[in-house]
Amino acid sequence: MLKKVVLSLLILYLVGAVALNSPLFSLCVISPSRKIDPARFDVIQGAQKQRFIVRSGTEKLEAWFFAVKGSKSLAVVHHGRGGNLYNKAFLAQQLIDRKLSVVVYDYCGYGASSGPASLSSFNRDALAVHDFSSDKFGFAPLKTVIVGESIGTGPACVVASQRECAGLFLQAPFTSLPQEAKSCVPLLHVYPDWLFPQPSFENIKYVRGKHPPLLIVHGAKDNQIPVSHAKALFEAATQPKTLVILPNAGHRNVGGADPEQFGKALTQFLSEIKN
Repeated sequence: MLKKVVLSLLILYLVGAVALNSPLFSLCVISPSRKIDPARFDVIQGAQKQRFIVRSGTEKLEAWFFAVKGSKSLAVVHHGRGGNLYNKAFLAQQLIDRKLSVVVYDYCGYGASSGPASLSSFNRDALAVHDFSSDKFGFAPLKTVIVGESIGTGPACVVASQRECAGLFLQAPFTSLPQEAKSCVPLLHVYPDWLFPQPSFENIKYVRGKHPPLLIVHGAKDNQIPVSHAKALFEAATQPKTLVILPNAGHRNVGGADPEQFGKALTQFLSEIKN
């Protein structure tokens, strides 16, 4: 009887290991939307809109540039797992209000971007958009702020590790993708991190080394990525670093739940890195 139980558990373990390294894992982690809704950007004020296309390998990525008159700094936004770039009007407006021009874009398989949605393309897409935006719009590396949200904090950290920038703003971040998955599904703790597919987005390893000025903002009521991830990142990170926990915020629209605290943190961070 004991042998049958052990054999059954071993089979379940092996099936789970295979599932982790199948397309199923990506589908569980990301939830892209193909809904294209430019009207969502009609509410944005203080910037001129321009839609453009970025090539990422053989794929074409949709992106929008919000140009602020007289702006000397650019923010490139790497959005989260769900929806698409058209859900980023609030965040774009917050950055525009602080005199940054803004680029938002969609990974492969999101919105009007071509190709299949897959975690494996995130880093390639992020670097392609960053480089294209810097070249096309003429902002110097030390005038570019990298912004990552949720799963977008992974590619944001990858870009910051490979490209010079003025600052790194992580909203609702995780320590690593395997650890975030384990936070959501405790059963996954039986699997070692090395068994999870790549990219594993080891944000915590990146912040332990040299990095640009870092702002971490997280909602205390986040039920998708626990606030413990932000605290662990902050503890591990070298200076300069700032952590802001928003008491009323969940995972989505973090700044909207505590607008005064969010705005103050963002203003302070940007004023320091612009000087």
